[in-house]
Amino acid sequence: LIKPFNKVELLTRIKSLLRVKALYDELDHCESVVFTLAETLEAKDIYTRGHSERVAKYSVILGRGMGLGSQELEELRRGSLLHDIGKIGVKDAVLNKVERLTQEELAHIRTHPARGYEICKSLKSFKNLLPIIRWHHERMDGKGHPDGLMGDQIPVPARICSITDAFDAMTSN
Repeated sequence: LIKPFNKVELLTRIKSLLRVKALYDELDHCESVVFTLAETLEAKDIYTRGHSERVAKYSVILGRGMGLGSQELEELRRGSLLHDIGKIGVKDAVLNKVERLTQEELAHIRTHPARGYEICKSLKSFKNLLPIIRWHHERMDGKGHPDGLMGDQIPVPARICSITDAFDAMTSN
C-alpha cells in the first residue's frame, strides 16, 4: 500500500488477507485431524505405540545423513509419521492377531498403504507426503506392494521410510 491510503483498497486487501488466513486455519485443522487419527491408531495397540514417531525420527536422521535439505527432511518426517495411517481401514482382529496371519489376512493388511494414500490424497498440502504413505512397502526387487515398483521407481523418501520402518519393527518389542 502507498500513502495516502485508499480506503477501498485497504479494506479489500484486509478482507483478502482474512480469507487467506481462514483458509490456512482450515488447512491446519484438516492436517491436525489426520495426524490425530494416526496417533489414535497407534494408541489402540500397545505393540505399535510410538512406532510412527520412531520411524519419523530415524527417517530424519537417515535423510540428514544423506544430505537432504530442511524442507525435504520436514516432508520426510511428516510422511513417516503418517506412513501407517491406512491401518485405520484394517480390521482390528487382523491388526491385533497374535497368531500367524492367513494369506487372506496378509492380503488385507497389505492394503494399508493404498488406503492411507486414499485418506490423504485430497489434502493438497500432503502432495509430497503421498509417495511415502503409498510406497513405504515397495521393494527394490519389485516384490513389494501395493504397486510392485522397483529400483529407481521408488522415490528416495519412500525408500528411507521403508528402511526405518523395517529397522523399528526389528528392534522394538
